[in-house]
Amino acid sequence: MSENSIDPNKLYICSFCGADQHERRYVVVNTDDKSGITSSICNECMDISVDAVTDAAKKSGYVVHKIERTLEFRPEHKQAGISILNYFSEVLNKRYPENDAKIKISQKGNLVSLIVETTNGDVETIEAELQMYGEIIEGSQPLPGYFKNDLDTLELKNKLEIAKMEIRMTREMLEYSKTSSSERIDSLESQVKSLQKLIGSSIKVNHSLSNQIGRLIDSKSIPQEVAIELGRIQELAEGGLTEANEAEVKASIRSIQSKDESVLHKLANLSGAAAVGASGNLLATWILQVLSSV
Repeated sequence: MSENSIDPNKLYICSFCGADQHERRYVVVNTDDKSGITSSICNECMDISVDAVTDAAKKSGYVVHKIERTLEFRPEHKQAGISILNYFSEVLNKRYPENDAKIKISQKGNLVSLIVETTNGDVETIEAELQMYGEIIEGSQPLPGYFKNDLDTLELKNKLEIAKMEIRMTREMLEYSKTSSSERIDSLESQVKSLQKLIGSSIKVNHSLSNQIGRLIDSKSIPQEVAIELGRIQELAEGGLTEANEAEVKASIRSIQSKDESVLHKLANLSGAAAVGASGNLLATWILQVLSSV
């Protein structure tokens, strides 16, 4: 099965729901190499298919392991950032073709979640790969040698160049729409480095969730009443968050949201970056659920 190049002047219809690429975020078109039959699927039907497979696996007795990273992008970085996160699926497929991991991207405003689900339990391999991919993106590890195939290396390099181009185009639009000459637009180079650092640091394994929340509490900009709610979450995180903590943690999340939602976004960011186990994953998920319920 080979993925076709997309002609922007042609209309592509999803084989499942009948929507075209203008009604969906994207439509993937594939042609069977043997039969020549072409089929298409949009992003929404793709997500439904992944969920159906996951549900079937659960009913069949398979345990579905989930790894989640949540990031908050600047508006001008979001599209490029999603593209880089989504490419992790290709990375896993190229480096571990036998792995059954399914990858989804979930969005709520500028909050974006990378969700990896696997039924074969090879969580350690995926975590290690996220660590390596993060280091590649932020530039702390060299790209050459990451893949066995030089063509795969070139493909990832091109993907990063495309992300850079997307940032440049968005930057140019921002410059065009400036309302005041005193407004400052960061240089392209600094914006690219900022995006790479955010993605790299957020998908890698970092310090414990409790320590990260502690640093946030110590910030001078955090109001006292918000710091109290953060302290409650930190105390629970020290023992490891579980499903039993959901109601209590969500109560604190809603309280923080009502007092200073910007702090909640910071908490979402660091919980995604600190997701070394279930605690970070659960906290990031609960924050997104609270934000989505508004």
